[in-house]
Amino acid sequence: MNKKSFLLTSVLMSALIAGCSDEEITETYTPEPTEQGSEPEQDKRLLEPVMLDYLYQIQGTKTVVGVHNREPNSDPDRWTQEIAKTTGVWPGLWSGDFLFSQDDVDNRWTMIYEAEKRFKQGMLVNLMLHVCPPTTEEVCGWNEEGMHYEMTSEEWESLLTEGGELNQIWKARLDGYAEYLDYLNKEGVRVFFRPFHEMNQNIFWWSSKTDGEEHFTPELYRMTHDYLVNEKSLTNLTFVWNLQDFATLEEDLTTYDPGESYWDILSLDYYGTDGTGLTQEKYNALVNKANGKPIALGEVQTLPTAALLEEQPLWTFVMSWAELTFQHNTKGAIRNLYLADNVVKLDEMPGWTEGNKAVYEVPVSGEEPVEPLVIFEDELGEWRLPDSNSAISESVVEDDETYGNVIEHTYSGNETVSEFKGSSKTDLSAYRGGTLSFDLKVVAEPEGIDGNWFMKIDCGWPCGTGDVAIDSGTMGSKPVVGEWQHYEFLVDELAALPNGGTPLILSAVDSPLVIFPQWGSNQAGSVFRIDNIKYTQGEQQPVVDRVIFDEATTEWKLPEKSDGLITEEVVAAEDESYGNVLQHTYESVEVVSELASAVPMDFSDYANGTLSFDLLIVNEPEGIDGKWFMKIDCGWPCGTGDVPLNESLEGTAPTVGIWQRYTFSIDALTSRPNDGNSLQLDSVTSPLVLFPAYGPNQKGTVFQLDNVIYSPQ
Repeated sequence: MNKKSFLLTSVLMSALIAGCSDEEITETYTPEPTEQGSEPEQDKRLLEPVMLDYLYQIQGTKTVVGVHNREPNSDPDRWTQEIAKTTGVWPGLWSGDFLFSQDDVDNRWTMIYEAEKRFKQGMLVNLMLHVCPPTTEEVCGWNEEGMHYEMTSEEWESLLTEGGELNQIWKARLDGYAEYLDYLNKEGVRVFFRPFHEMNQNIFWWSSKTDGEEHFTPELYRMTHDYLVNEKSLTNLTFVWNLQDFATLEEDLTTYDPGESYWDILSLDYYGTDGTGLTQEKYNALVNKANGKPIALGEVQTLPTAALLEEQPLWTFVMSWAELTFQHNTKGAIRNLYLADNVVKLDEMPGWTEGNKAVYEVPVSGEEPVEPLVIFEDELGEWRLPDSNSAISESVVEDDETYGNVIEHTYSGNETVSEFKGSSKTDLSAYRGGTLSFDLKVVAEPEGIDGNWFMKIDCGWPCGTGDVAIDSGTMGSKPVVGEWQHYEFLVDELAALPNGGTPLILSAVDSPLVIFPQWGSNQAGSVFRIDNIKYTQGEQQPVVDRVIFDEATTEWKLPEKSDGLITEEVVAAEDESYGNVLQHTYESVEVVSELASAVPMDFSDYANGTLSFDLLIVNEPEGIDGKWFMKIDCGWPCGTGDVPLNESLEGTAPTVGIWQRYTFSIDALTSRPNDGNSLQLDSVTSPLVLFPAYGPNQKGTVFQLDNVIYSPQ
């Protein structure tokens, strides 16, 4: 996640733009270079900054929205395709990245050809430079030796001094990047070029981490700009200067400014890093600094609404970050933004090459409806009475013309149940939001049963729904002897039954239906027939955010075992934008703050999503030193194990007195080994455990927590 300009000599090309909208072509464009890096047959350089001119044209009235396509470079339109499937329209901006892993470096040409394709489709094209420092090889890691390397003062001097060892290495790297950019240049493809993004984000090697030496970062920007433009003669680059929304934004806009002649667009990466939203203050700061040049949101995880873009109309484009787009926004919210009147659709954009735009069919979502799961219909399948049950006989008999073949169970003993059990566990997760239904006819009912029949779903006792009265289904009636009756149960309601702390786990069902007359000594002599047992998917409902805390405590709270060790209370935050927050005060040591549930809960819907929360450290005792951890538990040792907060997607450690946002990928958390165990999302007992470094220094800790939310993909 955390993942610029020679002086424009031309005036705005408004006449050119105005004449570039209606002409169509009948064939789609596919780049076909003869070999990797080959020269185009003719030089088609496009000297006019047509994309920049277009931003000036829409400035203050419309916004282009698009998405970044981060790794893998072997699939450089993955998230562009997802946006199109979700919204039904192509995004107006495509973004790619040079990147730094071996596979991504090997596939840079694939990414470059995608940039060419999307430019000729009429999209804005943005290229980023997540690349390794000159102190290491071209391929490196997302670690302290690679992307997070801390350059020494001596290394900075070597990098920035003409002829220095690192200076020569860096310019050799630039020669390689220039080869790709020159190919695009000669093919008439212009680029929004964003090197050294988030210049005030000190986790990256290009952002000086030493007080008083911040000037090294804009110096590197200027040197890189001048080399690419003057030495490599790249005429197709529109430079984007970029910062992140830290609390120091106002001063950073001065500290990290490479000079107004070195950038054409000013962009802000908005992640709520300073604990606030996309405020008017941030907007005004960029507007004032840009002094008439276009401003943009260079990266976001939470998309702005169309209403906010009306209030802040000078954001000329918004680029969301790859998978975070779907982790932090519902599909409905994504559609609402892309289809808003003040957001430009690609088919409304002018096209950049002689008025023509390559035409591509918008992909449709690959989601297919789930077929009903038939447990019985006319003949026995894999689900049947276990051989071990000698108190019930099972047979298939012919009933009337309406029902045909049906199952008949005859009870010769007591204290038993009729199971439709499979040979292995069955995953019924796809039927959330749907129904379990069957037709039942009680043929004979012994005295004492009195119409009291029950059903349940089992996943290995005591895991299951527990006994559910048949008349509690949606049909609401007890069986009547000699009559066929239809019964339906909502799967979501069955899955929500607590069953003494071991509720139904839909992903691991042993018996999708268990049915029986009232348990006890009166069952012998019971006979029933059953038909059309099936699970049916209901109308698909979008998975929505699951709120653990927001303004008030829910079912997740500090467990009783923490009484006297940690005090939990809901208080009003000093920052009014947070409203009521959850405050924990540590009265003891060797303890953790759990937001725990009385029973395990199924969080499987969030497997590809995120857990996020806002945290304010009010007081941190000596010895903690910013070392804070989180985890998710499913009954020790089941869980993630202790996860440092600085391993969040934001990558920042807590700072006392500042609200900070933390986001964790659920995929990454479930893949963490924990002494041979791992997180099981279908049986979560504590969706968030948070604590300062475990040990003797915890007493006196005070923190506030807000907006603890699980979000789907």
